[in-house]
Amino acid sequence: MSQATIDQLADNVPTAEVYQHPIHRLRVALITGQLASSIMLLLMMAVSLVSGDGAFYPLRVIGSMALGDRAMTGDGTFPIAIGLLLNQFALTLVWSVAFWAVLEALHVRDRGKLALMGLGLGVVSQILDVNILMGPVMTALHGHNIYAEHVPPAMSWVAHLVFGASFACYPGIQRYLDSS
Repeated sequence: MSQATIDQLADNVPTAEVYQHPIHRLRVALITGQLASSIMLLLMMAVSLVSGDGAFYPLRVIGSMALGDRAMTGDGTFPIAIGLLLNQFALTLVWSVAFWAVLEALHVRDRGKLALMGLGLGVVSQILDVNILMGPVMTALHGHNIYAEHVPPAMSWVAHLVFGASFACYPGIQRYLDSS
């Protein structure tokens, strides 16, 4: 086989540079965000189950953003499904893209810095989503802040910190995707 043929074949083999493309890192951030959100949700579901409110109580609270008090009363899976959709495909997507944007802007690649960045994301998501936006939005939509009435502040902070800290999984997810 001639050197020209080898060079031509080598040009068609994906290199590590393909995996270092910003779109690849966005994909990793989106997957990491879904995992982080799932970990946060499982924690909240476990606490709710132990406290007697039922495992799906956190999803009802999240669903109340769209459905109001109806999400908190009665049976049925609709409020739970709406809560899951809002959590995983609205809130999580926004924060995953925010994580990626900071990752790109600051060129963060170090595992320790990624973990700190994730914790920072948890703090910012708590402050922005819950402390600043939730009250006025819930009050405007439903006449009162359903989230504040059903989620103790300490639990909200712990959940958001767990969410942020879970972004430390980013390097492991990236390695997994890079190896496949």
